[in-house]
Amino acid sequence: MRIVVSGTHGSGKSTLVSDFVFRHSEFVVLPDPFEMLDETWDGPTVASFAAQLRVSAARLHPEETSGSIVAERGPLDLIADEEGVPLRDVANDMLLDLIGDVGIVAGSVKVAEIVGSRHERRETLEALVRETAG
Repeated sequence: MRIVVSGTHGSGKSTLVSDFVFRHSEFVVLPDPFEMLDETWDGPTVASFAAQLRVSAARLHPEETSGSIVAERGPLDLIADEEGVPLRDVANDMLLDLIGDVGIVAGSVKVAEIVGSRHERRETLEALVRETAG
């Protein structure tokens, strides 16, 4: 199973991932693509966004990473970032629009918007995993 936790900066992606994996150790965590790059930080550049986009897409391919994974940020997050819109609500709307684009997201992908308290978000994710696995 592959889970991608998408969201804008400061929306609780890392917290949700860590809370979920604490209770589901069979999942391997794929950190934010930025953390996977061995680069000196000179500020955001087109090259760094492109590298993160390549990493975030490649690591989701079954030949690249096997087993159950939960990824913090996916390609759609980086596309929304690349648009250069810093406002959280606008970026969130852009992510939801991109998810609805069948040319970008395959039809077999289950998409859910998870909101609520820290506890409620973890429980919602666990329920979605049970539903999908069952």
